[in-house]
Parts: sequence; structure tokens; C-alpha cells
Amino acid sequence: MRQYRQLTTITPGPEGSISATADDEFGAGVLVRREADMIALSFYSGAVEIMLRLKAADLMRTLTHLHTSDSASGTRTVGTAASALTLLLRPNGTLVISPRLTLDHAGALALNFEMSGPAYQALIAWITR
Repeated sequence: MRQYRQLTTITPGPEGSISATADDEFGAGVLVRREADMIALSFYSGAVEIMLRLKAADLMRTLTHLHTSDSASGTRTVGTAASALTLLLRPNGTLVISPRLTLDHAGALALNFEMSGPAYQALIAWITR
């Protein structure tokens, strides 16, 4: 069974970035910042961190065109075969975010987050500004 960290708090970060964090003891969250035509995302939970750099246009297009779904067929992926961000928008407005590093045919490393509706809307507003 997958465990999801609930990201509920959005705060401005350093140098124009934005941060979404969980209100729990695990210290989970994501820091998002612009780097020219890329968006840098740093996902962390405890001592584990996954960093992705995605094309801003691809991420914006995917986030703004998500349709609600409760099934895996509703997921969208941004990135490459080796490193990607999987997104799913649930009917209640929660965004499921899973950064993944595919190591080889034998395995992968992923973190699983859920972003509350208001936090998701704040992220969309920040990305599309």
C-alpha cells in the first residue's frame, strides 16, 4: 500500500521560489523554483531527496490540462524515462504527485505526495504567473 505525505502549507521560499510542506513529523515537502526555461523541483521526506529539472512549458501544460480521475489511467507524466514526475488530479481537488527515478529494469526510487486543493491552486497561480 502506498503511503502519501499530505502537502497542505504553501509559503514563499528564497529567491522567488515556492514551498509546499506537510504538517507532520516527517519533514516532507517540495521546493519549486524557476531556472530560465526550466522548473527545478526538490522533493524531500526525512533524509531522502529527489531533485528534478523539468521544462517549464511541459510542466505548465500538463498541470493546467489535468482532468479529474481516481484511476491510474488518469495519470500524466512529465520528464524522461529515467526521471519523471507523475501527476493525478483526484475528484476532490487533491493533486497526487510522485517524483520517480528509474534506476534500471530492476527498480526505481519514488516519493508519493498529495497536495491539498488550495495548495494545488497556489502552485498553479505561481507557475502561470
